[in-house]
This record gives sequence, C-alpha cells and structure tokens, in this order.
Amino acid sequence: MELVTALLFGYIAYATVNPLPGLTERVLLIAVLECILVASLLVIFVVDFQHQIIPDSMLVTAGIVALILHIVSPLADTYSWTNYVASGLLASAFFLILHIGTKGRGMGLGDVKFAGFMGILLGYPDTLGTLYVAFLTGAVVSSMLLIRHRKKLGQTIAFGPFLVGATLLSYFGFLDFVWRYLLAIG
Repeated sequence: MELVTALLFGYIAYATVNPLPGLTERVLLIAVLECILVASLLVIFVVDFQHQIIPDSMLVTAGIVALILHIVSPLADTYSWTNYVASGLLASAFFLILHIGTKGRGMGLGDVKFAGFMGILLGYPDTLGTLYVAFLTGAVVSSMLLIRHRKKLGQTIAFGPFLVGATLLSYFGFLDFVWRYLLAIG
C-alpha cells in the first residue's frame, strides 16, 4: 500500500505541474488536495477490504476535498455544480435502492454514501462509466473467488475497494484511455 501511495503521489506531482506551468500557490494547493483525496481513498480501500466498513470520517474528508478541488482547480470546471450534485444524488439513490432491495446484504450504507461522493467528485457521465467498471471488476473477482472456492455463494465481499479503484482510475483519466482502446479494437 505504501508503494501505491508513493506512486500515486508521484503521479499527482507530475500531472498537476505538467498542465499548469510554474509552481504557484494554486498548483501546490491542488497537488496537496489531490494527495489528501488519494490518501483518504486508500484508507477506505484498506479498511473496507479488511472490515467491510467505509469510515465516514474518510468519506467526509474526501467529499470536502472534492468540493474544494472544484473551486480551485481550473481543470475541474468541466461541468456545472448542478451536474456534480445531481450525479451524487442519483448515484446514491441507485445504491440506496440496491441496499433496500437486498435488505442490506447486497450493498451496504457505506457504499451508498461512497456513490454520492463519487458523483460529486466525477460528475456525469464519468460516474456512470466508473460505476460500470466497479460492478464489472467486482463481478469478475467474485466469480473467480467462487470458482476457486475461496468464497461460497451468499458470502459477502467488500465492494468499496472496487469503487475506490474505479474512482481513482476515472479521476486520473485512465478510464478514458481504456474506453478509447476498447473502442479502437472493437
């Protein structure tokens, strides 16, 4: 996890300074905020993987950082505030319906809250693609665990790590690269 954190922090330093020439206070603030965001998401990843709990403190931290990033980052002005808020509300509502429909066995309330954060961070249409990747990778890993008899049908597996992984891929633009590659070979 330390190596992943170091690599992501290094990428943030490179990616933040590269499109915004000069090390100004604003560029430094964006880099620091993105590091806090990544650190919060990595804590969520580990805690949910180990304990199947998404800590509210990390979600609140990540949510506040996301809002500040929308204010200070010239690169985050892609969509309107309405888009971000609506994406967060709709993603949360979708997960809440899953939570209620499965009586809490298929989706936890932490996942509901994380979906709201994801929508606020990414906006539409990125939230849809990110959810698709999270569900797809979760299904593939769950199937592999069932096939290898590491899990039995009906046992739960933490979904937060898949949400975190897909969110990081989307936030840093890697999902766009994957979509372009898939469409080019398809």
